[in-house]
Amino acid sequence: MSRADSTSPPPYSYENSSFAPPPPQAGQISRSWDFQMKFEAAHEDVRWALLHTITAWKVTGTGQSWDHIPRHNIQNAYDAAPQDLKLALDYISQYNLTCYFNNDTDRRRHLYFSRRDAGWPPVGGPRVLLSADQFVHEFSSVRERVQKAVLMSVEGWERKRTGRFQQVHPDSLYTWYQHASNEYKIMLNWLLEIGGDWSIGRLQNIQTIEAQTRASFNRIHQERQKARAILRHFSP
Repeated sequence: MSRADSTSPPPYSYENSSFAPPPPQAGQISRSWDFQMKFEAAHEDVRWALLHTITAWKVTGTGQSWDHIPRHNIQNAYDAAPQDLKLALDYISQYNLTCYFNNDTDRRRHLYFSRRDAGWPPVGGPRVLLSADQFVHEFSSVRERVQKAVLMSVEGWERKRTGRFQQVHPDSLYTWYQHASNEYKIMLNWLLEIGGDWSIGRLQNIQTIEAQTRASFNRIHQERQKARAILRHFSP
């Protein structure tokens, strides 16, 4: 059993700490405080990234104010988070990142470009193509704009093949993917991996699209790092 199992959160500290949380009180159900402890053991810049990621997931594009949750409520926020946010928080915590993510696409692109920087090719290499079941699962987990990019890509390929446009429904993707050529599967796997929100026509387009995406991604994260340097003194 984790030493973070308790009904009461561990005390918050601005310093790295190692401690045993209080035991469950009589009649209360034990719960895990693992993420709260990871948060408190992290460097302050990583904590900043975690807090801003939780806020960004909630308010980006909504016009709501950029208000952070209290630090001692980080475990509650994690427990209540959708799966894509949990993945982002775990990713930031695991790799001690100091820049926040706005959404699942941010996380996917950070992971993709980290792999590219480690020597992975844009496609192939250590990767294994997704099975039809895995593809449908990944498709359902990406943002809506990425799903639209996948559907538009398939529609474009089918129009080129048949000479007429026919809308592709998500329910038909499993069967379509099963019978697709490896070239089409590679492009769809790539779109999901990089969180692509644009349709792709040919395998040869990947290099150009990747370069444009990396330039935009780097610019956005450089701006966030500058903001962190300015705002860290005013963060909660």
